[in-house]
Amino acid sequence: MIWNDLNAGGVTDLGAACKELDKKLSRNEYLNSQTGAYAPVILLFSDGGPTDNWEKELKQLKLNNWFKHAIKIAIAIGDDADKTVLAEFTGTIESVITVNDKHTLKALIRKVSVRASEFQSHSKQSGDTTSSAEDDSAKIAQDAVNEIKQDASQNSPVSGGDSGAIDVSLDQDWGNW
Repeated sequence: MIWNDLNAGGVTDLGAACKELDKKLSRNEYLNSQTGAYAPVILLFSDGGPTDNWEKELKQLKLNNWFKHAIKIAIAIGDDADKTVLAEFTGTIESVITVNDKHTLKALIRKVSVRASEFQSHSKQSGDTTSSAEDDSAKIAQDAVNEIKQDASQNSPVSGGDSGAIDVSLDQDWGNW
């Protein structure tokens, strides 16, 4: 995986993002991509709350069959992220993970990507259709959190007790991440 630094800033147009995602998860767009044979993995990052009319667009997105079957994980960056809205997007609060530093964020993206890829490969081979996308998303999120906490406990102290929060005791400047 190649990491490119980015700068966060501006508004949080979740409605516009949902509308664009709905377009991308269409027969003409998604099925023509290399990954069109698998249900998508969708990661939503937020450090605040929506600044537009997101409810209508999310409701429309939830009708999309690719979205219904997608692995959806939301990453709340810092304590100002609206976790209730993120849970509305993923379908369950168990798929919302809070991070408070850029190194943990990078590790989390890596772990979630690997876990989701392993999951997609396993479920495709086994034909498992008994679990819901929300259950699968929550399991992948929890496995990634547990792995990061385990890695961190071997290298530095970890604090934070709720199941989806990772709070590595580092004072980080988010400026360029």
